[in-house]
Amino acid sequence: MDSIKTAKNGLFPQNPKYLLDAISIYNECLPLLTENGKMLTKIFKDKSCPKYIVCCHDSIKRIRDNILTLTKLPVNQDTITPTKLITRAVITDVITLLYILLQEPQNRNIVCDALDLKSAKSILEALNKRQELCNLCNNDNYKIELSSPINYLKTEIDRLQARASVNDFNPEKSIKGMVDFMLNHDDIEVRFYHYMLSSFYKILSQSEHYSSINRFCSFYNEQENFSFSEYARVIYGALNYINNLLNKAIEPYISE
Repeated sequence: MDSIKTAKNGLFPQNPKYLLDAISIYNECLPLLTENGKMLTKIFKDKSCPKYIVCCHDSIKRIRDNILTLTKLPVNQDTITPTKLITRAVITDVITLLYILLQEPQNRNIVCDALDLKSAKSILEALNKRQELCNLCNNDNYKIELSSPINYLKTEIDRLQARASVNDFNPEKSIKGMVDFMLNHDDIEVRFYHYMLSSFYKILSQSEHYSSINRFCSFYNEQENFSFSEYARVIYGALNYINNLLNKAIEPYISE
């Protein structure tokens, strides 16, 4: 795990240098993400390629956008909630990339289909609710024609559900399922990321799902400065690990 950034010794958890440390590490992530994005764009623009190539490209693009934002967003009382939610979004996409790329090559497109199935069902549920509202309204301003996207999603869901192989991955389509998949991997570094990323995800999720017992997550506490540095260091290491997986995965398409 040489790619993991080591913490600076002798600093108390509340030391503001940890926040600068996080920004510095995130800035180091950006060139790698940019290069990966350009490489993947070239592959799927120049030739037909598997779905997982496009999924990896889009996930890397999302990670880069969010990390770039984290380098510009000061951590303080006014920004603590969005900072934590953006960090969680990065971790979610890192987990997704690891989950896809750690699969056997023949399964990578299938897990992307399983993720599509989950998203299609969620979007369809949202559109059905909006359609119900439209049907209840007498005001024409609130009436929206949603039959076309609803029918499209229904067709996609039927198509994906018809594939038995996609249904095999249904239990693993959640974040918990994806990180649990990493737990039994032969590579100890993958197991390390299982523990670190799953714990980070759970902790940062407290900023989205409010309760009185976790209300402290909605406020900035200097004691958390070290945590922001720790998030950045683990994300940096995971992105380098993903880069190695990605280079192996795209070899056949680079050599064509």
